[in-house]
Amino acid sequence: MVLNISFCFWFFDINFYIVTATSLLFFVLGYFIVKYNLQIEMIDNIKYRYIIPVYIFAVAFSMLNHPVISNIFYKATVIIGICFFIKLSRNIYLNNKFREFFLKLSSFTFFIYCFHEYNNSIAIKAIGKIFPQTALIQTLEYLLLPFIIMSFCIIIALVLQKFTPKFFSIITGNRIK
Repeated sequence: MVLNISFCFWFFDINFYIVTATSLLFFVLGYFIVKYNLQIEMIDNIKYRYIIPVYIFAVAFSMLNHPVISNIFYKATVIIGICFFIKLSRNIYLNNKFREFFLKLSSFTFFIYCFHEYNNSIAIKAIGKIFPQTALIQTLEYLLLPFIIMSFCIIIALVLQKFTPKFFSIITGNRIK
């Protein structure tokens, strides 16, 4: 029942003063995953030939100008995208070359978590001022901006780590060695 209520709050964008409906839903989902010992193999059993077309279809319909329909498909892209990237992460883990690369990048996840939002907000505002907000620009922004922001954060982290290691240690809570 709590999961259903959380889902409805999220789906209809009913937020609270202290917590957003999105954070509430994913907190409750995490609780139920642990409580009922749900295994990730359930997602791994979904075939790419099913998940990719459905994801592309949902992304395409989320770009419609109708606010209700686009919101429904946007919410679907969030859920389908989570499943897709969980499935993709297993394939990355099984490939030794990719696994080593992503293990090196994983040391920067806390820094990216802490510093991505401000950079993302600036980039979105700048793109909005520079480019007309067409469906193509918004799609490219949606697909490319996370990679650009993560790369930027990693470069900043490397520069800070090299030139100001004490300061870097303080702002990351000494999590990156």
